[in-house]
Order: sequence, then structure tokens, then C-alpha cells
Amino acid sequence: MPFSLGTYTAPAGATSASPGQVLQSAVWDAIFSDITTAFNNVLTRTGYDNAETVIASAATVDLSTSNSLRVLVTGTNTITSFGTGANLIHFVRFNGSLTLTYNAVSLILPGAQNIQTFAGDEAIFTSDASGNWRCISWLSNDGMSIVHQPDFRNLLYANGSFDIWQRGAGGTASIAVGASTTAYTADRWYLTTGANQASVVAQATALVSGSLTAGSVQRNNGQTGVTSITFGYPLTSDEITRLRGKPISISFFAQAGANWSPTNGTLSWGFYTGTGSSAKRGGGFTGETTIATGSVNVTAGGSVTAGVGNSGATLVPANASQAEFQFTWTPVGTAGAADTITIDDVQVEGSTNATAYDRVPFQVCLQACLRHYRKTFPYSVAPAQGAGLPGALAAISAAAAAVGVYWSHTADPMRATATYTTYNPSGASANWQDVTAAASLAATVDTANGVSQNGALIYSAAAAAAAHLIYIHAQADAGI
Repeated sequence: MPFSLGTYTAPAGATSASPGQVLQSAVWDAIFSDITTAFNNVLTRTGYDNAETVIASAATVDLSTSNSLRVLVTGTNTITSFGTGANLIHFVRFNGSLTLTYNAVSLILPGAQNIQTFAGDEAIFTSDASGNWRCISWLSNDGMSIVHQPDFRNLLYANGSFDIWQRGAGGTASIAVGASTTAYTADRWYLTTGANQASVVAQATALVSGSLTAGSVQRNNGQTGVTSITFGYPLTSDEITRLRGKPISISFFAQAGANWSPTNGTLSWGFYTGTGSSAKRGGGFTGETTIATGSVNVTAGGSVTAGVGNSGATLVPANASQAEFQFTWTPVGTAGAADTITIDDVQVEGSTNATAYDRVPFQVCLQACLRHYRKTFPYSVAPAQGAGLPGALAAISAAAAAVGVYWSHTADPMRATATYTTYNPSGASANWQDVTAAASLAATVDTANGVSQNGALIYSAAAAAAAHLIYIHAQADAGI
């Protein structure tokens, strides 16, 4: 049909007819064909339209191929383009969680940022004469704005995005966990391994736009243990209290390494509550309630997979006082070089529908994690003996006598009285270092007098003389 930018051009040979003029049949047929096509394509004032066109998500979803104003995009593949169709308008609905990639020219989105869709989200897109697309309206399924300030709805907001790694070397953290061990890794996250399952938990490249980093768990190459591995995030009583009486929804992203070994690539998840004191779940909580469980099959060496689930009719009990979110998986056979699962943007919220990740500033997340763990070392330095003086607690001896420093946490108290470990900044010991005398002085943490959530006194054996500079590093661990 000869339309160009909304202007109709008559078929060749068409003229203004005169009474008694004989019309060429080809011209007559062409005009009526155009009219028929126009009526079939028009959206009438009463709202009739062709049936919603279904297009599978892909890097390019060409909206110009749709004969309907309404388009349903299925699947979870990242979209970077809507094609180059010019001067179009489409109402687009999404049935899955995928990433729309912002482009300042060809795909302009609200907030000038990528958008993570969720099932039921709808939007209106228009294209200009050059085929560049712009979102002019967005309706989130949960009724919330896609560009918003953090509202802390994520129960795991402190480190659901794996941005905080105090126990390691900050932005390059890589933390070894031995076989048959339970140990904290990324802040708030612990790993439990079985026999012959020595592993490494490390900071990894983010899986989604907006995330700073992700967390990866690798069963070391050659390990043969095939019991279930647990990667858990236990919650304090004050954290779970705000979800009492509510349903929950879960969302996260995962990507598997080339040698990811579980049968079908299955990554399972669960959220559990109990009625005891804050604790890791272990074999089960006191008065345990299973709030929600699910799984997702993550293809080895494949693309990023979104995981979404909810608790249905099950509500967090009114007396819940402990809780944990955890991933579990069961490796198969001997581990290859990349028997790895990488996870990002884990969100647990009190709603029936998962929403876009509630991204909280790094410093706010770090401050929340300090309730559970802190160190005197710079953020980028893993706690270790002989790791250097920067950040260390310091004192000047007034005489040849003991010297003490009270490490205060008053501004940001720990969640409970911590366990303290000391490190010599310059040598292989837990002692103070007398820098002036190049000597090591025994260190003691006073756990009998005044130690609390607000800090502890760490003191030394007698210095050799007055005016000596002495230093020591420490960590305070109040992990659940």
C-alpha cells in the first residue's frame, strides 16, 4: 500500500474521473485493494485492534513486525533494540524479568538507565522518523515507579547485591573456605561445605546493570565431594520482625560457569523462619516454618538466569524471631575448572510480587554490615598478620609500662558483643608492634571488664621505654 509517513499516494495511472469515463480495471482494483488494506489495519475509535502480537525476547525485538498496536514480549533475554521501524507507536507488555538496555539515541528510557522488567509490566514506546525508540510511559505491575529512591523493602538490603566484602580484600576479595567448613565470606553470607568440597567465594563482575559486583562460589578444581552445599544469609530478630504477618516474594539473578555440575544445573532456594534467637539455620530452626522454596535450572556456561518466586498463601508467622534465606545445590562428579555459580541482586520483600531491586548506596550497606563485622584494616586489605600499619590502632607509651587502647564502636554499635582477633601489623603474630624498638609486645583483649556492643579494651605488655609508638590491627566479629 503506497503510504509514506502517513501520506497516501494513489496508484500510477489514477486520474480525476469524468462522467462517462472508462476506468482502467487495474487502477480501480489497486485503489480498492489499498482501501481494504487500510481498513484492515486501522485502529477504530471503538478500540478494535488486531490480536496482541507475541514476540520472543532477544537482543533485537523488531516492533515494526507487529500488525497490532499491542505487543507481548516473552522470555528473559536482554533487549538492546526495538529495530528501526520509523514513526510507530506500540503498547508493550512483558511476561518475564529481563533487562531493557538504555541507549541515549536508539532506546531512550526513563531515568536514562537500564530497566529490569517484571511479569505484568507495561509500557508505551514510540519511534521517530529515524527509527529511534523512546519510552513515553511505564506502568509497573506493582504500581511503583521504576525510578525511585531506596525504600529498604529488601530484607537483604545490607548485602543482597554482594557489594560489601570486608572479610576479604574489598573490591578484589577472594575467600577460601575449606572442606567440611562453615564460614562467612561476603558480608552476611556464609558458606557450608562438605567433605572434599574446598571452595572459594569471590567478588565477581555484576550480572545486571546498576549492581556494583556479584558473588561467585566455586567448588575447587578436582574436588570430589557431592553432598549439598549451602550459601546462606541469616537474619536477626529485628530484621524479620517487620515481615511478620506478610507474604514474601523472592528475586535474584544467577549465571553458571562452564563446569557447573549439579544435575540439570539446579540451583535451589528457600526462606525459613523460627521462634528462637538469631542463628544460622543449620539442621533447622526451633519451631521452623518453611515460608517459600523453589529452584531454577541454570545452564552451564549460559546466559544470566532470573529467579523469581513467592510464598503464596503462606505468611511469615506473627511470632517469627529468626530467619534465613539460603541457596543450596548438589554438585555431581569431580569439579572442573569452573564449577561455579555467580549470584547477584538477591531480594526478599514483603509482597506477593517481586519488584525491581531496591538499590541502596554502598555506604549505607557498609554501615549496616558493620553491626555484624568490622576491621581496622583499610577496606581493600584482607585481615592478616603483617599486612601493614595503615588503619591500625595506635598508642604512645608514657613509660616502660603496659599501654591500652579502647576500640570504640559507640557511633555504630555491633549487634551483639563481638569476638575479637588481633594482628601484628609488621610480623607473624597476634601481638602489638613496638615500631620504635622494632619489637613485638603481647596483646590482650579485656573480655572481663567493660567489653560490650560498644567496644573493647586491647592492651599490651610493657613497652621498653617511654615515647614508643606501638600499633595493632583487630577485627570484631558479631556474625550470627
